Amino acid sequence: MTSKESNATKVKDKLSNSTLVQSSQDGAQAVETSPEVNAGADQEMKTTSNISDLGTAVTSTDTLRSGSESRLDTISPTSAASPKRERNRRKKENAKKRKAEKLKNKADEANALAGMGTMALNERVLGGAGNGNSQPRLSFSSNGSSSSSSPTQSESTEQQTLDTLNNQSGRLWEVKQAGGKGLGVFAIQFIKKGTIIFQEVPLIRGGPDLLEKEAAFMLLPEAKKRDFIALHNRCNCHTSPCQETTLMRIWDVNSFELASIGPGNLGVFKVASRINHACFPNAFRRFTKDGNIVIISSEDIKKGCEITLDYSGACRLPVAIRRECLLETYSFYCRCRGCIGNIVESEDAFLNSIEDIKRPVEVTTTEILGEKTTEELDALTLAGFKSWYQDLEKYISVFSDNTTSVLYGSFIRGNDTREVLKDRCRSKVGDWLRANNTFGFSEDVIEKYSIRMSLNYKQAADILFHKMQAAVEAAVPPAAPAAVRPATVVEKGIGQ
Repeated sequence: MTSKESNATKVKDKLSNSTLVQSSQDGAQAVETSPEVNAGADQEMKTTSNISDLGTAVTSTDTLRSGSESRLDTISPTSAASPKRERNRRKKENAKKRKAEKLKNKADEANALAGMGTMALNERVLGGAGNGNSQPRLSFSSNGSSSSSSPTQSESTEQQTLDTLNNQSGRLWEVKQAGGKGLGVFAIQFIKKGTIIFQEVPLIRGGPDLLEKEAAFMLLPEAKKRDFIALHNRCNCHTSPCQETTLMRIWDVNSFELASIGPGNLGVFKVASRINHACFPNAFRRFTKDGNIVIISSEDIKKGCEITLDYSGACRLPVAIRRECLLETYSFYCRCRGCIGNIVESEDAFLNSIEDIKRPVEVTTTEILGEKTTEELDALTLAGFKSWYQDLEKYISVFSDNTTSVLYGSFIRGNDTREVLKDRCRSKVGDWLRANNTFGFSEDVIEKYSIRMSLNYKQAADILFHKMQAAVEAAVPPAAPAAVRPATVVEKGIGQ
């Protein structure tokens, strides 16, 4: 299947051509006359010349014209109705031209928006996508810190990734460039509706906490670390300098919620995270009880067509709203067939799909992508992250209780220490992580996690501070208005 940009262009050209053809056909119909009409006109002229009485001639002519009046009016310049009909025809023709121009402008606008630099990231929404080549890619060094690679290195790494993904025979799909959307997944043979395209184990799993994901990444084998870093990354904090780690930027645009396990359980996949978005896709996802993703075709997919998924679940919303949402959140202007065709899914169909995705499926496939080795499973089990994280939570809780007392005391004395306590939180959390760095977190991870914790603390301190202000204002009665003495009127007598 061609890229969304080429689809938009084809639709635009089709609309323009169809309108021009229709307009030319209408014009031809207005000028041409059939043999029957010409014969009727000749008969009318003969009849008129043979009748001497003018009134009788008019009556006879009107009678002969009764069956072909509209067609004769078209070719008769002396007809009273002819100018009016010509004006109406021109009005209709101009209206069609305006409509065609309007549709063409909309298509041009879509292409212009899609071609903007900020929209060239049309690679992932909720499930991730391929990588672009226009910018250097961030990658982890051996100690887990972030580093920048040159465009030449990025292209080399991308080619290695493609070679690794596409070197298996018997598969229904391949990963390759998808135009302006980076990498995508394409059918390499005809795929019948209802076919299991593939089943895949998460490359990495994690809950809502950042450090849990960072720890899971550090426990991955080096090969899988490289697979994870090869995915597209995008900053969502919108601050300078960026306050997100490389893992956070990749996770936000490549993760799926493992609905069969429960809310808050997320996973990133080596192949499924490269499938691009369409509001009305040709495939859908389900999950096994173990959290594996299963990609199933929802319609017949021709050889060479791109396989797509719906990331956002916004297909029930009007096109303008869902396009705005996707553009604002994920920096791409959707040009899928649903948006171009102005298709909106019913609420019932959407709710049914949500319920279906929560139910685990049991499938048997000859190949499960990314199966974990025994060593990986043992590493995750023996890592002891939960107990380590509980110790961190206890430390943060004690710090929070102590600083709450400080905040109360300073408020009573008329001081506002929220900013000071926020900086102290950042410092204390960073010190604890450096002293208890069991998983080898980089300094970048420690610093940015400390910043995140300090911002969370500041929000909680703001809420507490405003509550104390409200309590003081409610406890102190309003001051009574000052008594106003009545004006004394002194009447002066005469002569005083």
